[in-house]
Amino acid sequence: MTTPTRTLDGYRAHPGAAAAQLDQVLVALGQAGILRALVREPSRDGQLRLEADLLVTPEDLAETEQILAGRGFRRRPGWGRRPHRFHLRPAANDGGSIDWLKIDVVTDLCFGSLHEYASNMGPRCLLARTSPTDDRLLPADEFMALLLHGLLDASFLRVDQRDRLQALALTADRPGPLALRCLPSGSETMTWTALLEAVSRSDWSPIERLRPALRRQLAGRNRLQIRMRRLRSIAGRRSTKPLTALRARGPVVALIGPDGTGKTTLAASLAEHAGLPSRVLYGGTYRSGTTTSAVPGFTTARLIGRLLGTRAHLNWHQARGRLVVLDRHPVQARPTAEDHLSPRAALRRRIVAATLPPADLLIALDAPTAVLHRRRPEHSMERLGRDRVRTLALAENTPGAIVVDATTAPDQLRDETIRIVWERAIPNAPGRARR
Repeated sequence: MTTPTRTLDGYRAHPGAAAAQLDQVLVALGQAGILRALVREPSRDGQLRLEADLLVTPEDLAETEQILAGRGFRRRPGWGRRPHRFHLRPAANDGGSIDWLKIDVVTDLCFGSLHEYASNMGPRCLLARTSPTDDRLLPADEFMALLLHGLLDASFLRVDQRDRLQALALTADRPGPLALRCLPSGSETMTWTALLEAVSRSDWSPIERLRPALRRQLAGRNRLQIRMRRLRSIAGRRSTKPLTALRARGPVVALIGPDGTGKTTLAASLAEHAGLPSRVLYGGTYRSGTTTSAVPGFTTARLIGRLLGTRAHLNWHQARGRLVVLDRHPVQARPTAEDHLSPRAALRRRIVAATLPPADLLIALDAPTAVLHRRRPEHSMERLGRDRVRTLALAENTPGAIVVDATTAPDQLRDETIRIVWERAIPNAPGRARR
């Protein structure tokens, strides 16, 4: 496998599987004949995910997203952030831990807090690269893109952006297509050479005074289009909640298994590290300390009422696009032929089992009965054995359910579960049906 060329600082210097996965994506796109380039040096965001901005042509967008989906990426909602399309996936480190890679695919170089200033220079910048196999923009185009991003997207240039601009200025000898398009001309404005010299000597005041001129240059005669882009972005971002409820509802993952398999611990850890906004809900039928009632049917009614309340919370979190992790699921109460129940008791358990909707993914945690008894000695071996057999039978008869070994180390179990969830429960794109 060939490696991409000319990385200035090297995102590969930071350990993690995400950097290797990004290299593989770039190679796969190159082998498919797709023009592509990293707009800026990939870096870690506030959640320690490796984030890369990838520029492709509009004609190659569909094929690019197909390649990303085939490599395990899932597109996340981004209403009001056009032309940005966000793709996320977990990557396994050598030790089994999870690293995260986020690729922001764009088809043009747009600037401004609402991406309202479109340069319309994306394809031209791709064609101007040093060679067709290069994975980076020209240093001059990367320099100009970063400068415009810092000046137009925010109110000041950050320290890391200034350091990066100074590093790029050493190799950006001639202006690229983006600079020729965006750098204002005239006797009162700064030339390309003067701009590089000001950056090299850290003279940032005249550079930041370029902000109004850069806006005018990018706007040109398209002031109405810029206003329309701004309005569309504002409308999309303010409509995120209803659009999420209609087109990108969150998935539901249920963890089942006999006592001692670590369902509660895994549910909390999964919600914390799954890479998505998540919530944990209890879906079991009987909590510890539940009391019975002398009134016939009262205990069952109280149980159904609690589970219906859980269902309401589940629907709410789904509508907000959150991953819902169910610690247990009432489907475990569904009667079987081996239970030898009376018709009344069987009906009651069928009603209880149907109080929560089926999960998008049912994960059954399994461990040998001796291990379960060692972890939960208050339960007999016979009871734990029956619960284990019942869980495995339920998983076998549930389409798409998967059995996971619960005897592995907690971190390994969590990371393995995260990979399963992303592969089987997270949709490929907002609004698409899950597999």
